[in-house]
Amino acid sequence: MFCIWLTGIPGSGKSTIAKELADELKKKNISVQILRLDEIRKVVTLRITAKRNGILFTEHR
Repeated sequence: MFCIWLTGIPGSGKSTIAKELADELKKKNISVQILRLDEIRKVVTLRITAKRNGILFTEHR
């Protein structure tokens, strides 16, 4: 199992590259799962709840 992480500014083509890469990997019978941070962020985010003595406390939403 391995992970390929594509990063870049919005509109730079990350999704397009991910889809093309996924198609090529599937042709080689490699299982592929594309995770879109935009979708994950809707479900799981960190929220700062307090700051004490310079330590940030966070919680998952």
